[in-house]
Amino acid sequence: MPDVSLKRKLRRRRRLTEEMLDDESFNVSKAVGKLADYFDYTCFDKGSYKLVKVVYNSVSRHELNRVLNFSDSPYNSNIIIQFWIWKDRDRKPAAKPKLFYNRPNQKLPKVLEEFIY
Repeated sequence: MPDVSLKRKLRRRRRLTEEMLDDESFNVSKAVGKLADYFDYTCFDKGSYKLVKVVYNSVSRHELNRVLNFSDSPYNSNIIIQFWIWKDRDRKPAAKPKLFYNRPNQKLPKVLEEFIY
């Protein structure tokens, strides 16, 4: 599939993610600064900050390690990293696994392992 087509599909999924996050979380905004290199959105949810990464179909091992090793968050405590994994033609994400911030060697959820290449 051409690179332009994938970028277009990922843009649509990001837009859908933003709308869904707006319904379930507070202070949803696009990531800025250093966060924008690693994540797509930041929000506040149930007493913790959430850093959201939108993925289309699969995530590379390199990208996953890069996100898990990120440690420059401006937020101080209670941070969760969440991947929103979208499959082709889905109206809802196929998976939304949550991981802990700044724990590179944590055990990955089985749901997330299915989408790693």
